[in-house]
Amino acid sequence: MMRYPALKRLICGVLFLWCGLLSLTSEAQDKDRERRRQVTNGILNLLIESQGGPPQSFGPRPGQPLPPPRPTGEATREMLRARESLEQMRAEASVLNTALQKEATTNPHVRGILGETLKFQARADAVAQHARHTDDHRALIQEVSLLDREWRLLSVRVQQLPKLPKHCQDSIGRLNGFHSSLCQHLSIDPSIDRRGLVREAESLSAHMRALVDDISFETRGAPNSRDLMIDAGRAQQAAFAFSEIASSDAPFRLVVDRYESFSRAWGPLASRLTAVKSRYIERDLLQIQQDDQKLRELLWLPRRLNRELIIQLASSISAEVDHVLDDVPLRLLIALPTRDQIPDAAYDLAGYCEHFEECVRRSDNITELVDAYDDLPVVWIAFVRHFRNVESPVLKQHFGQIEQRIVALREPLGIRGGFDRDEARQRAAAIEHLAEHLDDDINTWLTGKSGFDAERRALMDRASAVRVSARQLHVATVQSAPPEAIEKLVDALHADWEELQRRIVSSKAPDREHLLNVLLRIGSELVEVEALLL
Repeated sequence: MMRYPALKRLICGVLFLWCGLLSLTSEAQDKDRERRRQVTNGILNLLIESQGGPPQSFGPRPGQPLPPPRPTGEATREMLRARESLEQMRAEASVLNTALQKEATTNPHVRGILGETLKFQARADAVAQHARHTDDHRALIQEVSLLDREWRLLSVRVQQLPKLPKHCQDSIGRLNGFHSSLCQHLSIDPSIDRRGLVREAESLSAHMRALVDDISFETRGAPNSRDLMIDAGRAQQAAFAFSEIASSDAPFRLVVDRYESFSRAWGPLASRLTAVKSRYIERDLLQIQQDDQKLRELLWLPRRLNRELIIQLASSISAEVDHVLDDVPLRLLIALPTRDQIPDAAYDLAGYCEHFEECVRRSDNITELVDAYDDLPVVWIAFVRHFRNVESPVLKQHFGQIEQRIVALREPLGIRGGFDRDEARQRAAAIEHLAEHLDDDINTWLTGKSGFDAERRALMDRASAVRVSARQLHVATVQSAPPEAIEKLVDALHADWEELQRRIVSSKAPDREHLLNVLLRIGSELVEVEALLL
């Protein structure tokens, strides 16, 4: 009779021990899951904090399904609607980000926006997660206001990217619809970046003040000087009025109306000023154009195409090229090793400028205009490299003016500036591959021809120098070296390439054409890398 109570106690003890082990295992797993969750939250918090937003509690990774809402009480009607819109936004943000990442492999204009789209996707995930664990919609107002500001700005930037495919545009359209519904459900007005708006408005006022002074000086004695001064004064007053309202708490619609008043005064004046031949007025026009584009972006207004200014910039590039050919001293021109190629290079540059001007006159298609512009920096580098070793302050001034105008043409076309590291890596890898191929070809080219032993050794030395320089450039692009360092490596590689080309051209050995073809391909890739550094 005593065995059964003892057996019962033994069984209970085993069960208690087993449950304790399960509890310890479960506790360890919970701690491990919590640790991983905290790491993930920390990474995504960094994305949000880098945009100036408050740290948020993040759940799943961007693009992953959210867990069901935790039952905490009865959610408000506004919250139920907001949850649906936020879920749609976060899902579509993932679709857009994936599409843009795929597009970036072939479209260099998209690469510069990927960081912003990823941060927005993380923000949308964070707000959607918060909404699923909150019943009062008023707790979301601040977060959704920040999401509203970020999406409005990102939407404008993405839509203005050149060569954006239709499926990306459709995704943006769906996001705009979800965003509009979300703001309507929560009664959220557009959230303006007041600090950025005030900063750009003050810059606009300062540049308008400088423009009025330059018009007064540069057009004195001209028949239309008085009319230009009157119109410039009106535009300046409109800029001041906008600056005042931008620094106030005026509603969004009133701020936009005041800026459009400035635009109506500025547009005709800018068109008339493009006919004034003055470097100072042109500088003012470029500065005000940059202010205008930044302000239109902050106010979520479409980009404006100033045809007259674009045409003036393109035609002035051709004029500066003529000045270069007129001002280069004959003794320097004769001393240049590639002097025979300079007329063709100048003709190509002028031809591309003329083609670009014609496209601007007849087309409103931004993609077509960007295609016409894309070759212009490359043709410019091909021209100016002939004068790389010329020490002339006059020529350097001309070159600086041309380069400034080529870069300035990007702004009205929506081309994002900056060094494209991905494309630089690809082209540096191609250069290294071609340099290795050239080294092998030179090694086998004169093998067995005893009469060219000395020449073969000299060519092998120069080909080895090109291969080493190409390797250094490739390594620098892979390691994300600063553009200044890459520019120096490009210059060193070009010098080695130029010396090898000179030696092969002067060589009397037969069958050198295939080497010159490889050299030409290396030179073309080098020009493309140099154009990225503009």
